[in-house]
Amino acid sequence: MGLGLAAVTYDNEATLKEFAEAQHIEYPLLADPASRVIRAFGVLDPDNSEFNRAGDGSAMKDMAYPGYFVIDHDGLVTAKYFEEIYSDRRTPNSVFGQLFPELMERGAATVRSPHLSVRAGQSDLVAAPGNRVTLFLDIELTPGTHVYAPGVRHYRQLELRLDAPAPFEVRPAVLPASRVLELPAIKERVPVFESRFRVSQDLIVPGRSRDFLVTLRDAPDGARKTTIPGTLRYQACDAKRCYPSAELPVSWTLTVRSWKMIKKEPGE
Repeated sequence: MGLGLAAVTYDNEATLKEFAEAQHIEYPLLADPASRVIRAFGVLDPDNSEFNRAGDGSAMKDMAYPGYFVIDHDGLVTAKYFEEIYSDRRTPNSVFGQLFPELMERGAATVRSPHLSVRAGQSDLVAAPGNRVTLFLDIELTPGTHVYAPGVRHYRQLELRLDAPAPFEVRPAVLPASRVLELPAIKERVPVFESRFRVSQDLIVPGRSRDFLVTLRDAPDGARKTTIPGTLRYQACDAKRCYPSAELPVSWTLTVRSWKMIKKEPGE
């Protein structure tokens, strides 16, 4: 896609060299041991408590918030994705999906109802503790049909609800911009979704739950497969009638593996 990649951390060059060799990292890892660059970019995490530092708390202080800057050819920051604690960070695939949503891989199965069809997809099939992955639904309505968007009154708005098992965390769903539909016969203006659109929602893999990490450690091969069920709620209408509100069950499967167990696959 013509993208370059470099990482900046507060580690020294020797530490980064050892880490890059152990993890087969081929892009540049830039050492900022005094956190000067981190401060210049305004992403210094002020929390230097042991609770907010990696490993056993003995790591250096003045680490950065975990995240990504997207910089164009002119050196201008065009997007940024940052979180509030080191154990919550987007996967590269999640960021890639934010930049190029049309290239996100969808699941093979299509779930259908009388008024729409849905294909589920996710940024990552395998994740590590603390990763933030993106789950999404590609929704296609039958011709001439619309569903209601947030802000509507007297109708059920489209809503995705994830029933993630504890201690997984779910962030609010992200929906596209809606269109205002004029209904002169009943003197209403309502926000709607039409045709094809995507709904996405971020899921955070537990990174600081001792019970979860112990379970993961004791699992075969250090991996644990988890199903994340969800429900898509909506109300569909066409030019002649509004149908009763409906619910459609959906689900995703995510394998969580200790980061030390994740191996580089051929071609990656």
